[in-house]
Amino acid sequence: MRLAFRPIVLAAAMLMAPGIGSGVPPRAETVAKLPAQAQVKRVLDRVYVVEDRRLRSTSFTMLVNAGCVDEPGGVCRGLAHYLEHLILTGRNAEHTDSAFRMFAGGYSNGTTSHEATTYIHRVPVRPEGAVADLEKLFTFYAARLQGFEITEADANRERNVVLQEYNVRLGSSVEGRLRARMLETLLPGHPRSQPAIGWPHQIAALSLGDARAFHRDWYVLDNVAFVVSGPTPAVEVEAIARKALAGVTPRPSPQRPPRTVRPPTEAVTLRDSDPQVQNPVLILQKLVAVPESDRWSSRGARLLLADFLQSRLDGSPHEVLVEGSKLATGIGLDLSRLAPRQVALTVRVPLDGGQSPEKVVEAVEAYLRDLGRTPIPAETIERLRTRRLERRVLALAEPQRVADEVIDWLSGNDRYEDLALWPDRFRAVSAEQVAAYAAALAEPSRRVVGILTPREP
Repeated sequence: MRLAFRPIVLAAAMLMAPGIGSGVPPRAETVAKLPAQAQVKRVLDRVYVVEDRRLRSTSFTMLVNAGCVDEPGGVCRGLAHYLEHLILTGRNAEHTDSAFRMFAGGYSNGTTSHEATTYIHRVPVRPEGAVADLEKLFTFYAARLQGFEITEADANRERNVVLQEYNVRLGSSVEGRLRARMLETLLPGHPRSQPAIGWPHQIAALSLGDARAFHRDWYVLDNVAFVVSGPTPAVEVEAIARKALAGVTPRPSPQRPPRTVRPPTEAVTLRDSDPQVQNPVLILQKLVAVPESDRWSSRGARLLLADFLQSRLDGSPHEVLVEGSKLATGIGLDLSRLAPRQVALTVRVPLDGGQSPEKVVEAVEAYLRDLGRTPIPAETIERLRTRRLERRVLALAEPQRVADEVIDWLSGNDRYEDLALWPDRFRAVSAEQVAAYAAALAEPSRRVVGILTPREP
């Protein structure tokens, strides 16, 4: 079961005809290849279908808008992820097989992020059709919304499986452990400061009772969504879903408290060394307060600025710091939204040329100050915007990507109705808004520097 680290998302133009409302005329050869049937249909309030007769498999996802940030006390202990394991491996009376063994030759898995949990199944289309498979899946997960059954012995076994997963995915990664320590230092007291899987001592303390309480709070019909893609007609999926979900008892989900971190402005340096490390690396993280008159303009400005920071365009970090000043052989940057008006800037620089970490940090901060004083040219912003919108038009050619983008959009607790409006809102983001966002990155703020170096075994 995978842990999902939600990336920066841009879902645009998926539900619209090519070239309509995007503000960017797609290339003629691109338009000619776009199938009209790669569209999303909302057949019930929380059920979405991407119907395409060419698909050779059926994809089914149940999305639960609850992740580790929703765990009791605002402490991310890995409870949401542990429950994901129990849901997939438990056996209710009406289902003698676990979800993993439903379909021979199929794919079944779950993912847990800070904000959401997803259950994913992909089943090859059989000669007799996919209706029976969808009936089985909708019936199974409708029952899981009502409750789940698992023995204490199986629950204990799955807790050990989670511990093994931690060791494989995070415990064995020296840089992953350092990044986790840095995030705890950057966001003290915030659930996003901890990995979604939890720390080993927290995982070991999880109980079946904890999981049942979390399930009772968050696994409610109004807090889930189902996304299906495949050759089955949408009208048939609607009938299957309506029948399966008719017996699910409605229950309210808890209200989420606002979570904002305002730690003091200070600089902290963490160091680690390990025989596994081949080349030293520096990681810089800043907690940044950004302008946010509304979520849409802020999201668009962040995406455009992130694209610029990750590019090799004139004035980008790569052009200035790598090609220009030869500070390093490479540089990686990311911008992640943490809460309203708060983002984390992460910069990764390999120290393979013997650079002084202090010099690297000084150069990065100087670059951010210059970026705040000298706005990115409007034509560069438009070029970045065009690239993103064209990629979304191309996504119409792949029904599974359309379905995946819908899942990604909904997993951020965004309204489905806003998805069709997003291209116009993204197009309306101005160069001035991007400049204001860039200027915020240069302001003094909490900063954590991580330095990872080799060590003799």
